[in-house]
Amino acid sequence: MKITIRMCLKWILLVPLSSIASFVAALLTEHNRDVDIFAMLTGVATFIVINILLEGWATSHQKSELIRSLKVAVLIKIGLELIPAIEVATGMGIVALVDSARLKYRFLATYLKTIGTGTVLALIVFVIASIYRYFRSRIKLWRAG
Repeated sequence: MKITIRMCLKWILLVPLSSIASFVAALLTEHNRDVDIFAMLTGVATFIVINILLEGWATSHQKSELIRSLKVAVLIKIGLELIPAIEVATGMGIVALVDSARLKYRFLATYLKTIGTGTVLALIVFVIASIYRYFRSRIKLWRAG
């Protein structure tokens, strides 16, 4: 697997940028204790590592379309920061789900809320990116034909 410093720095910058609205919303609620902040930062770090590993794997296997898709997805996610209602609604749903499990450990509960919210938002971004790619390919076919 090929992982570069540039790749790491890119994801260390982009992933936190894409999580600002959720992070701020969590801090404004009951998730502002030190343990919560540490759990949320650990969740963000998890997504940083996942993106670095995905790009490293894609680079090693010449999957340039996957690399482009990752970049487009995180840019869309950063754009969604301008519509915080999506992030807040997603976060509220995941918080309710995790809270219903009545987990004993606060760190684990907050970490799972962070990972759950990030995963659902990633799925939303995937749908948006898929729609974008579909229409982009249709326009290319239309122009060519």
